[in-house]
Amino acid sequence: MITVDVSRAPDGAVTRVVLSGHALFDDPGKDIVCAAVSVLAVNTVNALEQFTEDHFILEQDAEEAEFVIELPDSPTHDARLLMDTLLLGLTAIEAEYGNEYLMIKKTGGRES
Repeated sequence: MITVDVSRAPDGAVTRVVLSGHALFDDPGKDIVCAAVSVLAVNTVNALEQFTEDHFILEQDAEEAEFVIELPDSPTHDARLLMDTLLLGLTAIEAEYGNEYLMIKKTGGRES
């Protein structure tokens, strides 16, 4: 299962997303859940880099199957929108395929 830990600032802004694990929906190379999550995460990082001035931290550990996106400073409107869009996509995957393959955990700030 892929676990998604979402941290929010007190104002509700998503400030950190940690993706870890493997979906195990299908064999490696055929796992559409893993592929969808990967595309959303990589696209979010690319969009943060291309379309915002926000400083962000990206950590990747292939051995531990972990991917972290963190906005250590107060995110701009555009960065907030991109992080909310990431969460929207992940929530849709969780709803479609079930939390046996993807589970979102939320901490801090207000609930979405």
